[in-house]
Amino acid sequence: MTTPPEELLTEGIEHLDADRLELAVEVLGRVVAIDPGNSEGCFWHGLALDRSKLAVEAERNYSKCLEIDPTYVEAWINRGLLREISGRLQESLQDYERAMQLEPERALIWKNRGAVRFLQGDLEAAQADSERSLELDPSDSETHRNLGGILLSLGDVKRAENQFTQAITLAAEDPLARNYRARARVKLQDLSGALQDLDQALRMMPGDPSSLLERAALRPQLGDLAGGIEDCTLLIQLHPDHQCAEGARGILKILEGAHNRQQREVPQGAKRKRPWWKFW
Repeated sequence: MTTPPEELLTEGIEHLDADRLELAVEVLGRVVAIDPGNSEGCFWHGLALDRSKLAVEAERNYSKCLEIDPTYVEAWINRGLLREISGRLQESLQDYERAMQLEPERALIWKNRGAVRFLQGDLEAAQADSERSLELDPSDSETHRNLGGILLSLGDVKRAENQFTQAITLAAEDPLARNYRARARVKLQDLSGALQDLDQALRMMPGDPSSLLERAALRPQLGDLAGGIEDCTLLIQLHPDHQCAEGARGILKILEGAHNRQQREVPQGAKRKRPWWKFW
């Protein structure tokens, strides 16, 4: 006896909620096979494939869901996100705009469209979308962080720092918000505060190449030449092929040269007449 698709759908969603992804994909695939016109089945099968990192198959199911039911907002949002991740920004933008037509007061849609507009280089539009998203949901830490990044790119550094601070207040264990606030604080000449943020970011995400590179450049400005060399060396060891490693190699060369000059030019116990980092 064939199990009704409604029962299979319930079972598949239960597997998905329990993170049993292989079972979820298998059971929800049976729903679609039995009832190919079932928009719910197509959506949930797509979501199971999406979480299984099978993006092409997931997008195909979201598209099938939307052919059956063009008012299925979650499918527009999820397909838009897949297209955003794959770099198809204009298609992603169109999906978010279709979703927005259906649910104009949904903060998530404004946030996602703002992220795409930022990637497209339309910073003012990205700012407007992010601010609208926060009007609808001021408790979303990720949107505060996104807005901070946009403001930082626009040169509004103090407001950017404030947004990163709000993100951290809402989600204290967010290493990205710490990393970005550190960048803002460097621009505001709050070097000690920036170092504290980078220390916290690396505590939460040990070995993060971006935070290591930022801290390697910062520590020497606070008199910690050895710490800068240590961070560069660690980054290169952990991530030799990462794009940050190339920056670390350049900084390391400068720091080692500065260290050698420091050893030659400053006798033991002598008072320095200028900060070492101004040698380079």
